[in-house]
Amino acid sequence: MTSFQHDSITRSLWAIARGPAPALINRPVVVGLVLLAGDVLLISRYQPSTALTILRYTPPLTLLAGVVINVMPLLLMSLAVALWTLAVVHGLGGKDPSRSVTRLFGAVVTYAAALTLLDTALYFPIHWGVVGVAAWVLASFMGQTDRGYNLSGFLSPIAAVAGLALVVLALGLSPYLRESLARPFIPTERIELKADGVKESLVGYVLDVDQSGRWTTLMDDAGRAVQIVPSDSIGGRRLCSLPGQTAYTPYFPLVRPASGGAIEPCG
Repeated sequence: MTSFQHDSITRSLWAIARGPAPALINRPVVVGLVLLAGDVLLISRYQPSTALTILRYTPPLTLLAGVVINVMPLLLMSLAVALWTLAVVHGLGGKDPSRSVTRLFGAVVTYAAALTLLDTALYFPIHWGVVGVAAWVLASFMGQTDRGYNLSGFLSPIAAVAGLALVVLALGLSPYLRESLARPFIPTERIELKADGVKESLVGYVLDVDQSGRWTTLMDDAGRAVQIVPSDSIGGRRLCSLPGQTAYTPYFPLVRPASGGAIEPCG
């Protein structure tokens, strides 16, 4: 093999090795998978077997839409704070004002979307983010001294820790936000079961009915345990609503919130 052939093969193998990497491993896909796995684990109350059952029987589109709806309150508010932070930092830098204006516009649009899409109970106070930005800006000014010391190298880790602390604090102080993350993707039902002449009522979710129609997979709401029962043992099903499962009431709704036709309580 000549040196030219060897170099050609080496370059080809290097191109093949580098080519698929952006398509197979990229940040949006990894972040999406982490959010999906984390949200399903919360829904299952940290039971891996239940989480895998939910992933197995939930249609892909329902799974995607459910995760987006569940994590939307946290993502929208965190994104608004992050964009506003970047707008302030770029504005103080003064090197590229257009970047600051773009981030500020993105923050306003994101926050406006939150005001029109999210229930008022799902907000966490925006001033936590303002305080975090103020601390960041103060640290940046303190890092600039007459001796030339600069703490800017530490600002990114500090900002990351501050953002994570904001999310943890919001989840700790907002029970409605925690419930939103752990809400299943399918309607709650009151299911009447009968076996050996004994009738019992189960509040939960129907995950799947097999193709033969003989077996039904159920998940109860209380413990999120999964069970497979004969379909003919189900005497009745009706939709019901748990406490807190009401229509959203945003600050500025785009359409009139539903007022009639409420689903009966599960109790």
